[in-house]
Amino acid sequence: MVYTDFVLRISLSVLLGFFIGLERQLTGHPAGIRINVLICMGTSFFTLFPMIYGSDQVFRVGSSIISGVGFLCSGVIFKDSGTVRGM
Repeated sequence: MVYTDFVLRISLSVLLGFFIGLERQLTGHPAGIRINVLICMGTSFFTLFPMIYGSDQVFRVGSSIISGVGFLCSGVIFKDSGTVRGM
């Protein structure tokens, strides 16, 4: 993988995270621009690093990211006294 391709993919994830965060911030949800940009950028970094080094562990990294996002979502659900809101 070429480093310009790496930078392009990270930039695209930041841009898409910005748009998702902007929509959520305008509609009054607690997770706004900063949180969504950081989550998108972090998951892109963790997904792209094994690709740069030619490792075959991309699927293992992806499953860890899914587990982490599920952990964050369960914290939001328990925070609202067991009611699912904003998902």
